[in-house]
Amino acid sequence: MKKLTLIVGLAVMAGVPLLAKQSFMDSLRASSQAVRLDGLFGVKFGDRITSDATVIPSGDGTLLSPLDPTEPELVFQGYFAMLIPQTRVVVGLVGVDEYADDEHTKCNAAFAKCKKAIEARFEKKMKSLPPTDSGVGDSRTVLKNCVLELADNRFLFLQTLKDNSGGYIFRFCAMDQKATCEAVEQHQRTVKSLPPLDGLFGRSLGVKAAVSEDEETMAGGMRVQVFEPEKKFLDFTCYGLQILPQSRKVSGIFAWNDYEERYQATECFTKVCQLVERKFGLKFTDVSSNFDSTKPDEDGEQMLKCVVMSFPNSLRFVEVHCFRDVDDNVFRIRISAYDQSLLDALKSENKKAKKAEQSDESALDAL
Repeated sequence: MKKLTLIVGLAVMAGVPLLAKQSFMDSLRASSQAVRLDGLFGVKFGDRITSDATVIPSGDGTLLSPLDPTEPELVFQGYFAMLIPQTRVVVGLVGVDEYADDEHTKCNAAFAKCKKAIEARFEKKMKSLPPTDSGVGDSRTVLKNCVLELADNRFLFLQTLKDNSGGYIFRFCAMDQKATCEAVEQHQRTVKSLPPLDGLFGRSLGVKAAVSEDEETMAGGMRVQVFEPEKKFLDFTCYGLQILPQSRKVSGIFAWNDYEERYQATECFTKVCQLVERKFGLKFTDVSSNFDSTKPDEDGEQMLKCVVMSFPNSLRFVEVHCFRDVDDNVFRIRISAYDQSLLDALKSENKKAKKAEQSDESALDAL
């Protein structure tokens, strides 16, 4: 199953100090020159991103939309616009590089190079900030952090982070602080009393699962285990868990049901969305435009509708898919809850397993 948030750990704008203390902001303003920045990567602050553009919901209440600039001012592996969901107005611009667990030096070099380029362009030194918690539990650790204030309450942030797969991330963010703070604060007020996402169908995310005979290993090493819930959800017949192979932690919980007619599937899709929104008090984001609905993908799934619900201050999500399975010639509704930080941890587990296998091979050669 594909997850919409598998983009270099960008599900949440972790560690960016959106709500900095006023005294810190005042000290920056006292020494800063009024240098303007209207936009980057071919996009300006205040632009509206079209409704058919790909978006990824964040736990902070914003959306991220991938960009493909032709001549970017700064070079990164990935580019994103940060949007206010209700209006799709651009309030931030993000550049990201990913590095392997043995490329910490490369990550630091990219940080230093970008910092030097920014300081030369704006003729102003960036201010170092202390390392901070990522804001999303233990999913990522901020190692380096610096900021530069520009005119109109806009800021540039540079960060290096270490994720729980052992790899490193270098991130650049240009942000309209006032607009972003207002959006995030409004979101926090809305979700303050809402329950977290612990799990679905009587099963919990993050707990260790017992080994079962009804278990298969999927591509990439993930284990899938079927189960029978104490109470069935609507008329859904199939339920399963995604389990990390080494730690045995449940990273995903899902269920699906098949229909012969499209209208039956779309009716079910609407009902499922309504029930999930009632349970959690959050709204789904329609991300159907993220998929090519004209043809099936490599798994034989032709997506018709897709929505995702992000949970505040976490990397946990619920998705509902309505698609046609061309191989089975059915219309299928699938609902899944997952923890992105645990899915990211699969990389680390696979690396450890590979090293153990290589060590065993070396021992065999020595016999």
